[in-house]
Amino acid sequence: EIWESGFGHLGNSVTEILSNILTHPGALLWEILSTPRKLLYVGALFGALAFLPLLRPLTVLPALPIIGISLLSHNFHHYYLGHQYTVAVTATLLVAAAQALTAWSHTAQLRWIAAMLAATVLSQVAFGPSPMSRLFWSKNIFIYHWTAYRLDDHDLQLKKAIEELIPDDDGIAVSMQSAINTDR
Repeated sequence: EIWESGFGHLGNSVTEILSNILTHPGALLWEILSTPRKLLYVGALFGALAFLPLLRPLTVLPALPIIGISLLSHNFHHYYLGHQYTVAVTATLLVAAAQALTAWSHTAQLRWIAAMLAATVLSQVAFGPSPMSRLFWSKNIFIYHWTAYRLDDHDLQLKKAIEELIPDDDGIAVSMQSAINTDR
């Protein structure tokens, strides 16, 4: 189901997928260019670093498969900035940006660093989950909203159960998935 929602339009086998990509590049390019979220994805990835990574295309090369997968997918989670798929590209883009800075004089480097910092702050305000972000104050995405950080009745019940049922013993390991943070 996950594969079908993202890549089913490309084919049912590796051969079909490669054939469709190679024989219909224009259609795939048009689909990417006509999907605003995909353009936003690429713009935010490179724009947050003042587009400096584009000056080092060979360094960006390892990130292209992940970017390509995101852009080919019909599953919006793959190209939505709030999901984990973006993380796989970040380190490569940071290295490319750092390499691009080495090509200029010290004064030019400082200007580009200032531009990159400004772009990063603007990106954080536009897309980030921090208190300086518009999303932190908007209820559009619950996991980014400030209310996601406070304990509700369910969280308080879990915390109470942990304190009552889990012995205070360093030899016991307990794993759970929740928004609860507790030293116990």
